[in-house]
Amino acid sequence: IDENPAQDRVWETDQYVQLTIPVDKKHGLTLVGQDRWGALNFYENAPFPYRWTTSQTYLLTKRFNRVFSLSLRARDQWAVASGSPYVKPNAQHNGTIDVLADFKIDTNTLH
Repeated sequence: IDENPAQDRVWETDQYVQLTIPVDKKHGLTLVGQDRWGALNFYENAPFPYRWTTSQTYLLTKRFNRVFSLSLRARDQWAVASGSPYVKPNAQHNGTIDVLADFKIDTNTLH
């Protein structure tokens, strides 16, 4: 269902900077920090894209072998107080901490 049939284009953008630090190459430990800003969320029924003042992500990854790695990710996101969907000066704030397990299977080596 097209909730806004009068609108056929939506222009939005977001930018980010990222820093990857190999903490311990020998043991496969890497730290990544990212700061992102811009129109990060858009919902079709919204009057305009919601903008974030910042969305920071930190990822610490330990690679155990060629197949398996384990990561700890923390995110902190702050929205611009735009008056929608919350009344000013209220705005959305999201924070998460995740544990991620990554299994890599190279299908080119399966016979």
